[in-house]
Amino acid sequence: VQILYHAAALKIITFCERNPLEAIKTNILGTWNVKNASIANGLEKAVLISTDKAVKPVNLYGMTKAIGEKIWINDEFKTETEFAVLRYGNIIGSRGSVVPFFKNLVAENKPLPITHPKMTRFLITPDQAARLVFK
Repeated sequence: VQILYHAAALKIITFCERNPLEAIKTNILGTWNVKNASIANGLEKAVLISTDKAVKPVNLYGMTKAIGEKIWINDEFKTETEFAVLRYGNIIGSRGSVVPFFKNLVAENKPLPITHPKMTRFLITPDQAARLVFK
């Protein structure tokens, strides 16, 4: 194995808020464990899949992903393994994505919840996401 892609995470915001220790164990400690395993096994490169929620986080999910990113790219230990982070927005059709949630509300003729009128959502297709990972 030369390249590792670390995509494991608890990503449902409400679950993370209700289960903070599980979110910390998975999104922070799990990431730290994967980083250590990457170094121990002499991998050439390790890529962490992250989220736009890690930028100025306002919930526990975003906070755990931001801390995971810091751990991932920290070069405290000099190593031959190259570490990189890829941040996504919402992947259309992925589990937990806002897109199916919005589609269901529209189908039920219910209003869409808008957090703030100036809020922007970043959407990409699964094909775009895959191309970014393997760039």
